Amino acid sequence: MDALFRAISDFFTNKPIVTAAKSLDTNEDSDVVEQPSVAESARCVVCVVNVCTNVNSVTCSAMCRDRLCRVGPANGNMCNYCHRRPKRPGLSQCSAVCEESAKVACLLCKSQPKNRRAYLCGKSCKRVVENWSPYLVLEAPPGHVTFDMVEDKFKEAWKYSGTASRPPVRKVLKVIGTKTFFEPFNEYKKHIGNVVFCYHGTKKSCQLGSADQTQLCFTATCALCSILRTSFRTDLAGSYTAFGSGIYTSTASNKAYNYTGNGTGAIIVSTVALGNVRHVNAFNEVRSCPEGFDSVVFDRGVNGSLNETIVYNDNAIRPVYIILF
Repeated sequence: MDALFRAISDFFTNKPIVTAAKSLDTNEDSDVVEQPSVAESARCVVCVVNVCTNVNSVTCSAMCRDRLCRVGPANGNMCNYCHRRPKRPGLSQCSAVCEESAKVACLLCKSQPKNRRAYLCGKSCKRVVENWSPYLVLEAPPGHVTFDMVEDKFKEAWKYSGTASRPPVRKVLKVIGTKTFFEPFNEYKKHIGNVVFCYHGTKKSCQLGSADQTQLCFTATCALCSILRTSFRTDLAGSYTAFGSGIYTSTASNKAYNYTGNGTGAIIVSTVALGNVRHVNAFNEVRSCPEGFDSVVFDRGVNGSLNETIVYNDNAIRPVYIILF
């Protein structure tokens, strides 16, 4: 009996423990996201050598942060938000958490949340902007709150009720100006007020917006990049204008689309300070900005579908977004 008891005891004592958990060594799908090692999570994603001094940063220095903003991380296969884990197949982020974070990410470094109504995350990216050209053109990818906002405004401003269908928005680029670029406009709008969004359609002859191309070209025939390099200028107004030498825009996005070469060009979304508006009822009713007024509006067409909004001061307008089709 003692021998039998010992045999039964040994059986239960040595029996392997079975749990409901799946082995991590199997090839079965798992929702578990592999975490990087401590050393990997602290290493700069640009130089991949130095350790990040700030626990919330993915770069080790101002130089690497600048390169991250200009070129991107060393490994393009990593999540485009955290830069620490591989992207999911067919997606740009590693997880649902990073996917949600990317919707409100800084448009420059793409690795930190942007500041509320701003488009950058803080002083570090702001310094990068100040060191670049007068203003930057950055993509707001589909799904980002900026893309959604611009797309919604474009749809709301499409007043045409004819047979022409509204084209889908393919890309949205954000113009992020320096203080020097926007300061004259900000001072001007303080004095006259009445600021609105307006649309200006134009053609382009470069690859701006194609793939990851966000560099302005210097081709003389590219109207889009010429406008973006100098902003709008009244001295470049054509001689055959209905209301004199001014900057012509529209509150109707469909009207602006008519000037994009059937969508091969672009629409420049601008913030415009109208101030005191002179409303007119016919072409050539005025040939310059009337005394005591700051702008002219011809609200023609059904529901303003062919609206003409004209300002006569270069500081009354600044481009803020580019819509590509």
